[in-house]
Amino acid sequence: MFYTTDYQRFRFLGEWLVSTKTHNLERFQLGMHVGDEATLWLGRFHNPIGYWNMQFHHGAFLQTTISRPGIMAFETAGGVIPNHLTGFLWEGVHDLGEGGLYYTVGAGAGPQINKGLEAFNLVEPGGSRRPGVSFRLGYQPISYGVDEFGISGAYNQIHSDELAVKNVNQFVASAYAAKQIQSLRLLSEIVYVNNTLESPLGGKTYDDFLSAYGQVEWDLNPAWTVVGRVEGTFGGRDDPYLAMFPKYVEDRFLGGIRYKLNHTNALKLEASRDHLRDDHFGQVMFQWSAVFP
Repeated sequence: MFYTTDYQRFRFLGEWLVSTKTHNLERFQLGMHVGDEATLWLGRFHNPIGYWNMQFHHGAFLQTTISRPGIMAFETAGGVIPNHLTGFLWEGVHDLGEGGLYYTVGAGAGPQINKGLEAFNLVEPGGSRRPGVSFRLGYQPISYGVDEFGISGAYNQIHSDELAVKNVNQFVASAYAAKQIQSLRLLSEIVYVNNTLESPLGGKTYDDFLSAYGQVEWDLNPAWTVVGRVEGTFGGRDDPYLAMFPKYVEDRFLGGIRYKLNHTNALKLEASRDHLRDDHFGQVMFQWSAVFP
């Protein structure tokens, strides 16, 4: 359930996710317009890492595919980088005449590692939380919201409840591009992750890996869209950090189709071949998504 409203200079955004496995207050943000181009938010928000996390968030209707890229998976779905922070978020778009410069900076309490990443829960706070900071800087040509090219980065201190790891210091850097060419839409991103793992005895282990994905969407007509995506992880086979995340999708080949019933309803069919650390499997998914204005 998603709700947002504006009142004069003030804004509110709330999002509650309920499933058979979990329920989370995914976003709860109180904001204030600052000038004509920026907003300052307080609360729990999506970490501004990369393109996918801020562009599509939990909006199933907004994205053409059913699944998210593995590197952008949410914490509860085997994600390996923090997707939520609780603190302050500053965002805006600076008009450059022929386009706009989108910027966002976030800082706040990040997740802990407890059988996977566990984001700070506003409803049930607890655990050992360390700070995280992140930013995203993107150039949007005159076609605001369609094309964008940018970079992002983050630094996270993550406490771990695993026996062999006490803390993780993590750096994340990414570059992304989204381009519309007539009926084709291209989306690609490359993400570099560097981790320092601290053991309870004081020893340190260093590792890094690279993840990338490319997605192509072809609008056959206003109703039908065909989509394909390829994902890959490089340097992750013997990575001690990734070893703590058995649900992380290291590689994936995906194809699907989306049928837009009308402006508020869509049906999707998606087939993929997924590679986890110790498992390979194929899956087929079907989804109905809707918007209720």
